[in-house]
Amino acid sequence: SSDFSTITAERWPSASTEPFSGLEAGTYYVKVRAWDKAPELGGVSSEWSEVISCQVNSNAPILQEPASPIYPNTITLDWSDSSGARIYEVQIADTNDFSGDIHQYWPVASYEVVLPYKPGYLFARVRAWNALPEEGGASTGWSNAVLLTVIPSAPTLFVTQSEVIENTPITVQWSDENPVGSVVYMITIASLADPNHILYWDVPESPCALPLVPDSYTLTLTAEIPSDAYEKLSSAPSNALTVRVVS
Repeated sequence: SSDFSTITAERWPSASTEPFSGLEAGTYYVKVRAWDKAPELGGVSSEWSEVISCQVNSNAPILQEPASPIYPNTITLDWSDSSGARIYEVQIADTNDFSGDIHQYWPVASYEVVLPYKPGYLFARVRAWNALPEEGGASTGWSNAVLLTVIPSAPTLFVTQSEVIENTPITVQWSDENPVGSVVYMITIASLADPNHILYWDVPESPCALPLVPDSYTLTLTAEIPSDAYEKLSSAPSNALTVRVVS
């Protein structure tokens, strides 16, 4: 209601944009005010902004939640048909408010397979158009936004020598399909003589020299994406290699 006697949704965003999804069709009224800190911490607010009205179209597509995580890096999106739709606009972004880097697709059916530019956490939404925008077409509202969890590709690990003498590093190399700079690598070094003796090393770009003491080891490698906002993403382990360092 325009007098805000009934509140449909209330948010406390830290930025100047905030997406709302899952609203029923109808007219909504929106206002916003700023706080210097949270009310429970004694914060002081500004005056309310002017009230604006927004119309939610019931014909907006409903985007299905994809299988999570997505592996390998191909995303399949599926959504409900919108009556009168001639074309759909799909957006995939790296932020949930779609203010960052956006990849845009224009499929003609309610099904689309896209290949994201890198693994990680992405967000998708879709809307229907009755004609192309440049032809004067009108669109529905945006669908619900969905989180896409794209797992890195597993590396393939190999060594130049599987047995070396003491004080000679083991040189490991690997290959994978992840874009350069999109992941970091973690190698797991497990002693065959002592199963409880396991080392985890961050390794730079391939090739990499490992200074190991005499023993026999199993090596595996994973590609990882560190994240401050979500859980760390890791690929499946690489193939396992056995190497030996002799005295």
